[in-house]
Amino acid sequence: ECQNSIPQRQNVSVAQFKPDLVISMSVWEGLDRTVNDVWYQFGTTESDELLTQLFADMHGRLTAQGATLAYVLMPDTVAGRNTPAGSPTLRDLSTTSHMRELLQQFASVQTSTTVVDFASVVCPTLPCPEKFDGRNLRPIDGLHFEGTESTNYVGDRLAELISQLDLQQISQD
Repeated sequence: ECQNSIPQRQNVSVAQFKPDLVISMSVWEGLDRTVNDVWYQFGTTESDELLTQLFADMHGRLTAQGATLAYVLMPDTVAGRNTPAGSPTLRDLSTTSHMRELLQQFASVQTSTTVVDFASVVCPTLPCPEKFDGRNLRPIDGLHFEGTESTNYVGDRLAELISQLDLQQISQD
């Protein structure tokens, strides 16, 4: 469903709103997946090549009206109340790290594309602390930012990073 519906929604939204900036914030790309009846395990060469193509396809859709595309680099997961003992695992951490690397590589060679390093804001040290600036930002599953205080704090930090983007400079690179 997502393989078909998301591209269509992206095309419609870009055509309707004609944005100057599109923010992509997702962790779904770090999952194993089936595309055109072929299974791809995240982190393999084949999966990296597929994701690079999917990023390029999405880039084409989201920048079709002249927008800049900014990928948000997501932080590592942390232990939460409902996470299994031993979480996050080394595989969890390497998946998130590899996803950030792929996005940085893609953005470095693609026009009108940049990254917003949200990971370093929420995780200024590794391993990522469960509490940051006195707040437990992801208390339940260690991934999603939950609660009004957390979401307001995170929203403010992300807005600060986004406001620092120089869209003219990015579009020239």
